[in-house]
Amino acid sequence: MIFLDQPIDVGYSYASNTTDGVNNTPVAAIDVYAFLQIFVNRFTKYGDLPFHIAAESYGGAFAPHIASVIHKKNKDVVFAASGLKPINLKSVIIGNGLTDPLVQMPSAVEFGCDSPFAVLDSKSPQCTAMRLGVPVCKQLIRSCYRFDSRVTCAPATLSCWGLYTPLYGMLLILYAHSMSLCSWAETGLNIYDMRKTCDRRPDRDGLYCYKELLWVEHWMNDPMVKHALGVDPARNYVSCNLDVNQAFMRQGDAMRNSAALLPELINDGIRLLVYAGNNG
Repeated sequence: MIFLDQPIDVGYSYASNTTDGVNNTPVAAIDVYAFLQIFVNRFTKYGDLPFHIAAESYGGAFAPHIASVIHKKNKDVVFAASGLKPINLKSVIIGNGLTDPLVQMPSAVEFGCDSPFAVLDSKSPQCTAMRLGVPVCKQLIRSCYRFDSRVTCAPATLSCWGLYTPLYGMLLILYAHSMSLCSWAETGLNIYDMRKTCDRRPDRDGLYCYKELLWVEHWMNDPMVKHALGVDPARNYVSCNLDVNQAFMRQGDAMRNSAALLPELINDGIRLLVYAGNNG
């Protein structure tokens, strides 16, 4: 099992050229493919094994792009001449993934105002404001789908994340590290599981509602751990890299339709598992 810190500057990952940042999912997917080629060439005994991609939350954007790059390379590359090796992609697994924003983003209103776990009164001014924002959000996402550019997708990102503001107190920011969301909520609830409360103080649940993430950061920044893993001791591990998040946000990456990449994979025999909860 491979746990991969990506894109560049997430977790321990870095680029030798500090100007080589990544600000969108398609480019990140190409980098992942390059990493996999290095891996299967270095550890040849794993090269022919079945390969499965599993991701959650923002991984609904990452996983289809990574799988699509692998699949296209497997079909198009002349491996004997290129020095590359085929990746034996068998399945894609997406949990609570953001794949089709046109369907999913407006559902924030239904979830926040009308679901069994609604945190706002359905007739409240906040819910009214959110409902009024849905048509604009949808129209901007349609423009993003049609033209697929920063000019069309960045406004859609800002508008549609804004639908969540009455629920969580401020715009949600892409959480590239664990393919989830860096979020700050003022409801006192855990946004990943609305059945639970969340105390965001550093000595309690922490900013992201899971104190285990604080333990991970502490352990990953231990000098002995860094030495054992061969990590530059100057690199600081954080659960959420806001610089990477904001770079993706400015490109409008979250509003692109990664679900459109899945039919080709399915039609060519790549198995797909999508699972989603209803409590967060």
